[in-house]
Amino acid sequence: MKTLHSPIVGLSLLAAFGSPFVFAGDADNAALLDHVAAPREAIDLTSTNAWDFAAVTNGTDWHDPAIQWKTQAVPERTWWGIWEKPPKPNEAYYRRTFALTPEQASRHVSLFFELVAPACEVLVNGHSACVHTDATLPFRCDIAPFVHAGENELGCRLFDPRLDGKDAPGAVGWVMGMYTGLSRPVHLEVSDSVH
Repeated sequence: MKTLHSPIVGLSLLAAFGSPFVFAGDADNAALLDHVAAPREAIDLTSTNAWDFAAVTNGTDWHDPAIQWKTQAVPERTWWGIWEKPPKPNEAYYRRTFALTPEQASRHVSLFFELVAPACEVLVNGHSACVHTDATLPFRCDIAPFVHAGENELGCRLFDPRLDGKDAPGAVGWVMGMYTGLSRPVHLEVSDSVH
C-alpha cells in the first residue's frame, strides 16, 4: 500500500474537484467562482446586461429625480471625482435588475463581488444588505432575506468612508484609484441552505 503525503493528497483533491485557482491571464475578467463540491447556480450580472450609473454628492437620496442616470458597462473602471470635496460628485450609484424564479427565490441567494473600490453599500429592493469597506478584497453578500420571485432591484452605493465633507481622503486612497467603481465581475449565486 502506498503512503500518500499531504501535497499528493492535495493534488488528488484538486484533480477530483478542480483547481481553486483562477489566474487573470487564464480567464480575462471571468467570474472567480469558488470551487466547492456543492450544487449551486451562478448567474453572471456583468457580461449580459448594462447597469445604470450616476455620480452624485454624498447624501443624495437614491430616488432623487434630479439624478442623471447613464448606462455603464460592468466590469469597468469608473472615475467620478471621489477625492473632491462636496458639492463635487464623490459617490457613485450603480443599479440594475435581476429576475429569480420561485424555486431560486426559495433557496439561499448571495452576491459575489470580485472588486469594488473604494467602499460599497449593497441595496436589494430598497434594503441595505451589507457594507464592504476593504477595496482590496472580494466579498460575498447574503441577500436571501431581501429577494423575491420575479424582478428584483440591485443597487450599489460606492463611497469613500474617510470623506467627511471637510477633507479629501488620505494617501492610501490613490492606490485603489485605478480600480474605482465595479471594476471586476459580479455574479449571483443560488445554492442550498447548507453549502
